[in-house]
Amino acid sequence: MVDWAKFIVNKPDLEANPEFSKRVHQILAKNLNNTSQNNKDIIRQLFVQKKCIPTKYGMKIPNEAYFENVNLFPDLPTIDFQKPLSVRNLMELFGVRKVTKIFSLIHYF
Repeated sequence: MVDWAKFIVNKPDLEANPEFSKRVHQILAKNLNNTSQNNKDIIRQLFVQKKCIPTKYGMKIPNEAYFENVNLFPDLPTIDFQKPLSVRNLMELFGVRKVTKIFSLIHYF
């Protein structure tokens, strides 16, 4: 699986074509349970900086995307998969966000 991931991660369609990207993620997700932790780490490193996550607001790198159930703000780039549960473990591995972080600034005078 690692050799295939190394090959496919350099295909321009991965970042430009959401349908291609969805197929890649489905293949990876389907084989994730049969992959060693070391190989999962290698695969994660290959994809983590790629704009390969299809969202309702275009392709995003994994840590810019949110799971579909994160709905605090209507303009969040949530993942766009027909069956999000089928790729959930892979999206978690890649670092797709489960929650939004709200920072409040407190000024002391």
